[in-house]
Amino acid sequence: MSGSSETPMGVVAASQQQQHPVAAMARDLFHPLARERRLARKAAAEQVLIPETDITNSRVRVWVVTTACLPWMTGTSINPLLRAAFLARGRDADMVTLMVPFLSLEDQPKNRTMAAGVSQQRNNEINPQVFPRGVTFDTPEEQEVWVRNWLEDAGLARESERLRLVFYPGRYHKDYGSIFPMGDLTLMIPPEEADICILEEPEHLNWYRAPGRSWRRTFKHVVGVVHTNYLAYSSGYSVWGPVLTFMLRYMNIIMARAYCHKIIKLSGVIQSLAPEKETVCNVHGVRQKFLDVGQEYAHKPRAGGAYFIGKSLWAKGYDRLINLLEYNNKRLGRAFHMDVYGSGPDREAIEAKSCEKGCDITFFPATDHSELGDYSVFINPSVSEVLCTTVAEALAMGKWVVCARHSSNEFFFQFPNCLPFDSEEDFAACVSWALRHDPEDLTPALRHKLSWAAATERLADAAVMNVGERKRQKPVADGFFTVAHAAAGSGPTGDLFRLVAGADSAAWQNKWVNEQRRLEKEAERSQQAGHERQVSATDGVEDNGSSRSSSIDMVANAAAVASA
Repeated sequence: MSGSSETPMGVVAASQQQQHPVAAMARDLFHPLARERRLARKAAAEQVLIPETDITNSRVRVWVVTTACLPWMTGTSINPLLRAAFLARGRDADMVTLMVPFLSLEDQPKNRTMAAGVSQQRNNEINPQVFPRGVTFDTPEEQEVWVRNWLEDAGLARESERLRLVFYPGRYHKDYGSIFPMGDLTLMIPPEEADICILEEPEHLNWYRAPGRSWRRTFKHVVGVVHTNYLAYSSGYSVWGPVLTFMLRYMNIIMARAYCHKIIKLSGVIQSLAPEKETVCNVHGVRQKFLDVGQEYAHKPRAGGAYFIGKSLWAKGYDRLINLLEYNNKRLGRAFHMDVYGSGPDREAIEAKSCEKGCDITFFPATDHSELGDYSVFINPSVSEVLCTTVAEALAMGKWVVCARHSSNEFFFQFPNCLPFDSEEDFAACVSWALRHDPEDLTPALRHKLSWAAATERLADAAVMNVGERKRQKPVADGFFTVAHAAAGSGPTGDLFRLVAGADSAAWQNKWVNEQRRLEKEAERSQQAGHERQVSATDGVEDNGSSRSSSIDMVANAAAVASA
């Protein structure tokens, strides 16, 4: 009995002691593992995801804002369009909006001026156009039809129906080959739709922006996707390249801090912008067309050899390519043939240097990469790209890819057909091996990694924020940069500041905004005057009717009096 009576009393005493808050606190405080437990609880709390940053939530409205639009076939027009289309998949109509620039008719012909004394083909190379020759749009609605037709041809007709397009006014900067927005774009966004915003090239979008509401104050969550290594381009821009690069480095930091909650860099090539905000992730994919070409050649021999495709600019790595081919020729005592596709201002100089170095290269105009499925080896020596789209497309088509072992290509190293090289000797060995062997077929898992569906999954993982990430943000510094940038760009002084900074026609933001306000007021006054004339005319008709009825009544009364 004594044993049976002691056990329940001991359990009760233990339970009372366990439930006492002071005792529990003391035990947690002085327990050998107390510190580890507190750190574990803190770490678990910081890993909790913030719901408003979850892009996979189909009830969240998403705006994708970019700096280019089809039919300009550039990365910042194609990739954001495909990203928006895949985000629209599985959502209701108009839950995803793509905001793109529209060039006025006055701006569009600037890119079609014929250079004196040259052929039309050569003019296309030295004076590249935004749109294909002969393609112009009188209204944004016309351009929207073109974009939707392109999506349908890409097999995304259903996504096109759900995707909404909004055009903002833009100005083309000929020296930079870029489009810059005019006016405050945040005014075009209804407050009830401002959930998540994806800024494609956030630095480019905001360098010369008009003063207005900050993106971070407009949206609950702003994600910046950095596409371009502008420092690599600015370093070779005239004799002022080093000075421009120094200034641009800090301007990019200010833009990222002032306008983004989260920053996604496509590769590690991009400069550090805001360490507590940024992550490195490839959130791009390839169109289904390239994967279909890979399937077609999975069990089919390829007749072609080595090739490269890229705009004819030295910055695309042509000088490095020619030097590598020259070394290969000396090392092996023979040259292998290579085809190069591309057009651009440096075309003649590139051809001249390749002939001088004894390279066996045949040059062709720019073409659609998906039409080159018969080649077996794609060579890309460039180290100036952030993430080379043509490398991904070549891998999707099941080819060998010989590329530099560089952080811009790191995503591709996981594919067995990727042959990275560290030196000239490695380059010669990789090319020799690839030309003598067939590439491996892509597994379903690797095919999926190259698709836009997988890219959208990676985007969702990279864009979401947890509690810990938000705590590590620096709101004071970010807010200071927002206010400072807005102040510097305000008023006529801001227009002059942008002009000195190289904005060209995009410098006159305040002047443009004031002109738009004047036109809006004139339109309102004209509309009001028209309404008043319509009301006056209606009142006149009623007065005439009433006067005629009064006259009839008077005649009737007079007749009645006369008869009496």
